[in-house]
Amino acid sequence: MEECFRDMGPQFEVPSSFKDLMLPIVEMEPREISARFFTNSELPYRASPTFNHTISTTFTHDDLSTVVNDHFKSRKSYSRPFVFLIHGKLFPISRLDQFLLDNEIYVEENLEIEYALPITTMSRRPSEHGGSVSAVDGSCPRFIVTGCEDGKGRLWNDTGECTHILEGHTGSISSVSILNPLDNDATLVTASEDNTLRLWKLDTKELEKFPRKIKPFKILSDHSTKGVWRVAANPSGSRFCSGSFYTTVKVWETYEAAS
Repeated sequence: MEECFRDMGPQFEVPSSFKDLMLPIVEMEPREISARFFTNSELPYRASPTFNHTISTTFTHDDLSTVVNDHFKSRKSYSRPFVFLIHGKLFPISRLDQFLLDNEIYVEENLEIEYALPITTMSRRPSEHGGSVSAVDGSCPRFIVTGCEDGKGRLWNDTGECTHILEGHTGSISSVSILNPLDNDATLVTASEDNTLRLWKLDTKELEKFPRKIKPFKILSDHSTKGVWRVAANPSGSRFCSGSFYTTVKVWETYEAAS
């Protein structure tokens, strides 16, 4: 904006009030500014997710987390960390005034601060797989399926527990596909380096004891040697296709293949 006044000629000067408005916050004395906090995340709180609060330019990342925790009155039990985007830019662990200077953000009215809970790192646990994971299908919101070079497929629920083990292949599983997950039932197809496709029917309702071992109800062995490398289903699960090492692709009707 200051450049616009310069372009008008030497007789024009930037008004002093306008200069004060456009100065980076770090060049001023520490002061309080108005901020609008908002989020696009779903949070487990009753209070309004959007609120205004006065903050200091000396605030750090932890100070902003304290503001949000105080708003939701969650500090009585424990304080949750939050991540922040200020005018769309990630706010690191530093002072607010330095961040505004580095990113050339000028204080005019409300400072727009978006907050969200961080994505937590999954805790490490002993692997259920007996080798490298060679295939995965996560198209169903209730579970995911993995294939392993140990020749077994595995079903995992949304808490990361292995609920089913698919046993039958004599070679590494190269591809998996969920055909038609309906209610608690699901039909899966797996492809393997043992030159076969195998179909599996599962009951995915909650089990008292798991993992449950499952055998295939159908084996398709129309492909020649060197293995079946890929399998994929159409959106309805009524058909699926498979591709082999020898450049052949086969299309299957799910109902006919299962009969």
